[in-house]
Amino acid sequence: MPENILYVAGATGYIGCEIVKRALERGYTVHASMRPNSKNALPQNDRLILDILRSEGEKTIFNVPTGASVISCISSRTGTAKDAYNIDYQMNMSLLDCARVSDAKIFLMLSAICVQKPKLAFQHAKLKFEDALQTSGLNYSIVRPTAYFKSLTGQVKRIEQNRPF
Repeated sequence: MPENILYVAGATGYIGCEIVKRALERGYTVHASMRPNSKNALPQNDRLILDILRSEGEKTIFNVPTGASVISCISSRTGTAKDAYNIDYQMNMSLLDCARVSDAKIFLMLSAICVQKPKLAFQHAKLKFEDALQTSGLNYSIVRPTAYFKSLTGQVKRIEQNRPF
């Protein structure tokens, strides 16, 4: 199996971009997923391979290399129930299916500490995916950080405008 190969889903988000940068600094070959319309730039590097996402019906296709370690930084943006289901659950399920097919070495999911007492749609969607990951048969790790401080700035603005966060 290949060594030091990562597949980062959600690579253009705040945390995903940091993971890509740090993995490249440490000598990993990084496959980074990007939406076709993403405006966020990733660092130029010979060991960075971009995977422009495409869909087949409701399923998103991720080109996970055989034996890669998969890191999911996928997260919904709007806070709506539909977005939470489609992104936090369904897109992660598509990634999990692709990871299984490619015999991923490990699947690391970046979740959130707030799922311990779920009230919001995205929390329920993340928990539903966590359950699927735990029963997937893959080696996995679920990380539940306490906060992503960068994300709070956008949430405050949306709350002030009476919009979902």
